[in-house]
Amino acid sequence: MAFDPTYNQTEARVCATHCSFAYLQENTKDRNKISAAIAAALADGSKNYATGTNWELVWLGLSAIGKGNLMYMAANKNVPGQYVIAHRGTNWSFISDIAEDLFVFTEEIYPYSATHNNAIKVSRGSLIGLEVLKAMHSPVTGISTPPDISSDVSLINLIKSLVLTGDPGQSLEFFVTGHSLGGALATIYTSWLIDTCAQWRLSPGRLNFKTYTVASPTVGNDKYAAYYNAGANQNGIGFAGYRIHNLQDLVPHAFDNLNGLMNCGVPLGPKLKLDLKVAVDSMNALMKLRGVSYAPAGTDKPLDNGGNSNPACPNPPNSIKDYGCWVVYEHDMNTYLKLLGATPVTV
Repeated sequence: MAFDPTYNQTEARVCATHCSFAYLQENTKDRNKISAAIAAALADGSKNYATGTNWELVWLGLSAIGKGNLMYMAANKNVPGQYVIAHRGTNWSFISDIAEDLFVFTEEIYPYSATHNNAIKVSRGSLIGLEVLKAMHSPVTGISTPPDISSDVSLINLIKSLVLTGDPGQSLEFFVTGHSLGGALATIYTSWLIDTCAQWRLSPGRLNFKTYTVASPTVGNDKYAAYYNAGANQNGIGFAGYRIHNLQDLVPHAFDNLNGLMNCGVPLGPKLKLDLKVAVDSMNALMKLRGVSYAPAGTDKPLDNGGNSNPACPNPPNSIKDYGCWVVYEHDMNTYLKLLGATPVTV
């Protein structure tokens, strides 16, 4: 299986569907319930999901404190060596998610870059999230694992075992995906995966990562975006990164283009337009004061929901509450699935 770095709409639909599955049973901290729900969705052939019945859950990690972050890996039963790593997005019932979303007014050096370039910076929230993901452990199910794999393993050790054992001539491909905060985490986690795996000195073509983020806010500055986009140059590891975003969605404008909130296509009443401008100007001023800036990472794949409206939302919105209705609608995972031509998922 040769690695194809080009954008593929079918792959995007599959990854977006995995993003939706990551929200199943999102308000529970019970790993068994979450695993059972995701496994059932992956096996459900009656809903016409983009994933079909081709995928099997093999690993699922929850953050040790709060259980707010979730990441799972599934294997393609029909394509040997192909996997997907899905990250759950923001769950506002978990304070850990709120912290990761809001720690954007402080940037820190990305400490894992192969170039050791201190100009590469990411938000503090993104780094917090990365460290949480690195610490996750899970049992492995559904695939054969070497004897050196313990019953409770980190995802990087599972990947290392898959890469360093078996047929060295087989190409392994990992889709990395996530919606909203999950998209930001998928971005920085991919950077860390490549930086870590590059140290294993693999044969070219052996290991490949392809990231499809959905409605992701930005992760770091322009130096980080350039570093991320150049991931394909890391010691023969294949890489391609795509950033899917609805032009009418507020979240992808954060935090490189806050002014874009004023003319992203969501109708604004006169009073709301003034209120929103005050909020945007305040955030821009604080970012300038703190010396932080952001840039989108990955190749843009915009979707246009401009011809659609939500009958449940006031049109035009005249208050922050009204605007919140539009924000939820434009950012919703099922809005993205519909724009991609995929079957919506009931969470």
